[in-house]
Order: sequence, then C-alpha cells, then structure tokens
Amino acid sequence: MNFLIQAPYKTTPNRENIPLDDEQNLYLIEETANLVTDSIPIIKELGLLNISFLEVLAIDQNHTDEIIYSSIFEKVKEKFLSDEALLPTSKQNFTTAQDTLLARGKELTELLDESDINVLFEKKFWLDTNITYDRTRQLRDYLINELDIQEVDFEDFAVTIKKEFIKQKSDEWLIDFYSRLLDQRSLWAKGGYYRRNAGILREKPIIRLADNTHIAPCDKDNKIQVYLPAETKSKYKTIKENLTLNENSLKFLTELGLSKPDIFAEIKEFVAPKYRDSDPDINLEEYFEDFEKILIAFQKEDSDKKKEMINDLKNLYIIYSTNSITDEHQFCKPDEVYFKTEDLVEYFKVFDKVFFVSDEIEKQFSDFRDTLVNLLISIGCENTPKKIEIDSDLSWDEKKNLRRDSGYSYTYDVYVKDYDIQGLNNFLKNITLDKSILLFNFLLSSLKSLDYWERKNFFYGEYCWTPRSRKHYEKFESHFLKMLKNTEWLVDKDDNFVLPTQISLSELSDSFSKDDENVDVLISVLGFQIDEIKQIEEKTGGKFVPKDEYEEFLKWKKEQSEKEAKEETEEDSWISEVAPESVEPIVEELAPEVIETPDFGGQRPIEYDDGNDVDESDTDEQDEVEKEKSIKQLKDIGNWGERFVYNYLKKQFENEGDIEIIWLNENRDAGKGYDFSIVSDGKEIEYIELKFRTP
Repeated sequence: MNFLIQAPYKTTPNRENIPLDDEQNLYLIEETANLVTDSIPIIKELGLLNISFLEVLAIDQNHTDEIIYSSIFEKVKEKFLSDEALLPTSKQNFTTAQDTLLARGKELTELLDESDINVLFEKKFWLDTNITYDRTRQLRDYLINELDIQEVDFEDFAVTIKKEFIKQKSDEWLIDFYSRLLDQRSLWAKGGYYRRNAGILREKPIIRLADNTHIAPCDKDNKIQVYLPAETKSKYKTIKENLTLNENSLKFLTELGLSKPDIFAEIKEFVAPKYRDSDPDINLEEYFEDFEKILIAFQKEDSDKKKEMINDLKNLYIIYSTNSITDEHQFCKPDEVYFKTEDLVEYFKVFDKVFFVSDEIEKQFSDFRDTLVNLLISIGCENTPKKIEIDSDLSWDEKKNLRRDSGYSYTYDVYVKDYDIQGLNNFLKNITLDKSILLFNFLLSSLKSLDYWERKNFFYGEYCWTPRSRKHYEKFESHFLKMLKNTEWLVDKDDNFVLPTQISLSELSDSFSKDDENVDVLISVLGFQIDEIKQIEEKTGGKFVPKDEYEEFLKWKKEQSEKEAKEETEEDSWISEVAPESVEPIVEELAPEVIETPDFGGQRPIEYDDGNDVDESDTDEQDEVEKEKSIKQLKDIGNWGERFVYNYLKKQFENEGDIEIIWLNENRDAGKGYDFSIVSDGKEIEYIELKFRTP
C-alpha cells in the first residue's frame, strides 16, 4: 500500500522486525485490516472515494503471500463484495460489485444506458469509464479477477442482440448505432469463402424496414436481402427511409452492401422464390412474364449482380421442358435440359430419359433468339450429349498399376471418378454413317468450351489416393473412351466400319469434319493411326502395332517367359503347406548367443588319393546344379517369410494412423541392407532385417 501504518507491534530486540507469529501482533494485523475497510465508507462520505483512492488500497494480487498485506487484501475484497455501494459508476454515483458492468471502451456506455444493460446483461450500472486496460490496469484486473465483474465490448453486445431489443429502440438510437458501427467493421464484414470471418451482425435483426418490422441484413447464404428506399412505391424489402437521411448511417448501410432495387433485385426477390421447388404452382402466362424479365436482365452489361443471377438460376427449376418421346412437360433445372436440335433429337431417339427446352419457350421468345440461346448456355443447358459421372469399375490391379511408381506399398483410396456420355451405349448399338458423323461432331463440339489443357482430360477419369495425408492423382481412360476405342463406329472411305485404332485421318470418310481445330486432340485420344506409318507399311509390307497393343504383346511375352522358367524350376521350388496370412505369429524375445570356435590356425590341408579318377568338370557341374536349386528354395522361403512378417506388422500398427510399413522388396529386390522400414510422420524410425529357415 502507498501509506504507512503505525501500531504497538512487538518487535525483535534490535527493533528491525515484527514477529508475525506473535499473538499480539496477529491481533493488531487483524485490527489494522478492519481499520482500512472501515475507512472506505467514511472516505465515500467525504467525497473522496474515487479511482485514485481505489488504486491506493491493497489490490495487488502479486503480494498476497505477505501476511499483513494479505490480511488487508482479503478484508478489502470482502468489503467490496458486500451489499454496500462502494464502486464509482459512470453516472457519478456508487454501486455494488454484483450490480455493475465494466465497459471495454467509453463509446459503449454512451450507446447503452442502464435499462439496456439490465435487459442485455442483467446489470444495473456501468463502472466509471476511466477504469481502463491502458490507464488503470491493476485496478481493472482486480475488479475482473477478484470481484468477478464482467467486462464487455461491442462484440459481446452484438452477440446478445435480439429482435425484441431492437424493436424497443427509437429511430434516433438506430441512427446512432449504425454510425458507431463504422468503427466496428469486423462485426459486419462479409468475410471470405464459406462465410469465414463473416461479422455476426450480418445475421442479427438490426435492419428496420419501412413497415417497422426487423430483419437481418443477409439471408442464410450471406447475401444481402434488403434494399435502400426506392424512388417509387415498391414491393421490395426496403430499410426505413428515415434511417438513411443521416450521412454516417447511410455510409454504414451502403458499405454493408445495401443498394436501391433494380431488375436483378426484382428477379431475386420475386421471381426466383417461385422456382425453388421442382413443381412450381404457376401458369404459363406468369412464367413467360418472369422469363422475359430474366432475358432483359441478361442483356445488361456484365456485373456482379448479373453473375449472381446466373449462378442462382442454375439451381432453380426455371426451364419449361418436354420429353421428346412421351411429350411430358415439366419444369427442370438447366443442367437437366438439352436444346431441342435435330441432331440431339436424333441422338436420343431411342432414349426416353432426357428433356428438351420446350417448343413453347422457343415460340414465345423467337424475337430474342440469340439472347435466349446465350442465356440457356450460360445457366447450364446442354447442346451436346452430357458427360456424366458414374460408379467406377477399376479393379485392384488397375489401381495398383496406376500407383506403381509411387514407392508406397500401402495406401488409401480417396475417390475414383469415372465418366460416361449420356445415351452413348444405346446410340452405338445400331450405328450408321450418319450417326457416326453425328457422334464425331458432338465429340468435337464438347471440346470447344474447354481450355486447351483441359481438352484431353475430358476423356479421362481420375483416381485419387494417399499413403497418409498427401494426395496423389492419376488419370485413366474413362468408361466412354474405352467404349469408343473398342467399338467399330468410324467409317473409312470404303464404307467399312472400323475401330479408331484401325484407321488414319486420311482414310476416314470425307463426310467427317477433318478441319476442325480440335480434330488433332480427338484422333490422338482415340488412338488413330498416323498417316506416315501407313505409307511405311505399304512400302515395307509390315504392320504398325499401336503402343498399347505392343505393350500388351511385351506383357504376354514376359508372362510366357516367366511361365517357361517356372515350369523348368517347378521341381526345385519350395512350396509351403500353408499361406503366410493364415498363420498366427508367435513372438519371442531371445538374448543373442555367443559362439566360441576352436583355433584351427597353422593347419595344412589334407590331401587324399583314393586312386579313383574324378572328372572335375562333372563334379563342378553337379555342384552348380545343387547350388542353383538351393538358391531358388531359399528365395521361396524368404518371400514367404517376408509376407508373413508384413501381415504381422500391419496388424500391430493398424490403429496407429501415422505409422506406415514400407516393404522394400514387395515387387523386386530393393538392394537395401534391410527388408522393412517403419515410418512415422514421414520419418523412418526403425529398420527390420529378416532371416528365415525351415525346420
């Protein structure tokens, strides 16, 4: 404390210390603490109980290990926690610790009066606003930590706001509130993707509409759902005009994102909600009025509002559609609908699972033909047969081949994305020249809207896998590409139907589009033969073998060689009676044995002469055969043993997600000094070398 205390304490003989365990001294310490606390109400009556006096008291939490200070500290705390009003408020009076609140910033006390904090926080008074973190930190910490007084800021206030509270406030209060929020941007900021760091007030009912009702500035998708007052009478949700007359209030509202309603606002507010369900209750006359508004808005210059409208339309049942087979009409989402062109009608002639843009739309907006087409393409209507994702039938071996160069023996699948073209299987069943040309043109058209680097990828699926956390991606031929490559659907100049791999571009019928900018991509993906190779074949009498067929031949040749080698050594192979996966391991720790060998130094080799002649070449050949046989069997034993240990290790660590077992010799001898490594978080923590023998 910053003052002296005098009392008849007993001291040591040299009068330098006070024995604190003395009974008289303990009594005086207790009375001293009472004297300090009894003086507080007197100081209040004298008009001197202020922040300066509070800072003089024993409120330092760092000195409570000293008995005199501790006694006074506890008595003072007990006094402030009593029912006596001894803490100064922002209104120049006094309150108890139970009834008060500490503001983090004076501005909040100017906005919220006593009745407000009673509603929001169930407290009666604000503490003196001169108590701050910067100026009176020790006193502030004492009030919060020892007297349990809550400190609130603008964010705490924002969290507590409810519609009932805002309804009771005047327009003047709301104007003041909006103006002060200019300095509290984090409370109403839009935030990033997925509403990350979006301000809490965006979803609080702080906007007063023209009819004095209240809503949040944004909808559930974090998009502004209210507008500034329009020049004329409007059906839109608009903020009360009185709240926009103040300069600072209007600045806050515009920076929040409010604007005057326009045709995009009308579509969002009154058109879009009608088409959120798959069966909108609406007649064609009203539908055409709505669709005309969309066409008018689409013709306006590009803007964020236009982009937002297009994105919204993609998820609405906004296209009046018809089934060309059943003549059924219904409202569909754009990506469920095709343009009704002769080519597409022909393509889906025997396929009744698609819908086309209805003739009624075409007739109603014939004067807007170009705008209509561009709008429909923008929101997702299809003008070529649609590429659709399907369940993949990739086998385990195919996935393993895709992963073969990764260096990981054990992985997890993340996803496999394979694709088909809608209606392709039916279309190929009864192929004709006209249908072949039609399909060829559709494939070329599908590439036009893609960036160059995306065009080849259009024909491939994607396999994503991971050994732990890092994802790996590999491309593979999609279902529809395999179908196109293995079906005789192309027509040569002699009107023969052939596989893509059996023909070159020059041999393709002249009825096909050979000058299209994407034809090189298409013939490359389909595996067309190269014209130069055809010339070589004619000159040499040889036959070109495509790369994939050649690789298949090499694979077959290798398998044949392995089969022959296996047959030659089958008698020498070691074959276990049980599979390594079916054996329950028995683990036993053994101490290493010390082997002592006698000293054979200084001896000379013994020479034998039994009088029999031995053909050394025959002996060497026989030894070599025995040696080869032994190596083969040892290798078989080793392979069996390594698989046995690998299965054991996987079971041991199967519940430890960050542990990976690397089997170095799973595919071939890695040439390392060990057989397995244990990896944790990308680091090798243990090596295992194995030796095996049979009983």
